[in-house]
Amino acid sequence: MGKNLAILVMVLILMRITNASIDDIPVTTVRIQNDLGDGIHLKIHCKSGDDDLGEKDFASGQFTEWKFTANVFLRNTLFFCKMKWNNVEGSFDVYRYTRDESRCLKCLWSIKKDGAYSYAQHPNQKWERLYEWKK
Repeated sequence: MGKNLAILVMVLILMRITNASIDDIPVTTVRIQNDLGDGIHLKIHCKSGDDDLGEKDFASGQFTEWKFTANVFLRNTLFFCKMKWNNVEGSFDVYRYTRDESRCLKCLWSIKKDGAYSYAQHPNQKWERLYEWKK
């Protein structure tokens, strides 16, 4: 808790010096959707260094979504998820500050049979397969 308090104090001091407000720090959203089809359920367990979002089970078409404020000073915010469907599983980063701060504020994921697709808002506004399932 001491580390988090020190970071908060540092942020407040920097905001005071620069006349910034809490409203100036963007809120990031991560949304992961089960697009496996065929009635296949997807189990997802997501975590960061500070938060464990728990294990969830989603029917085809369902999604999970959460919001957070990335650490813009340390630039180290990371959320990763373990996913499993049928006999297939994998683990990967769904938000990594160094990759995503310029790609998305609403980081969308579509989980399909051939991999995990991420929507890049910037610069090209397109779906990209960032991860393939291990065979």
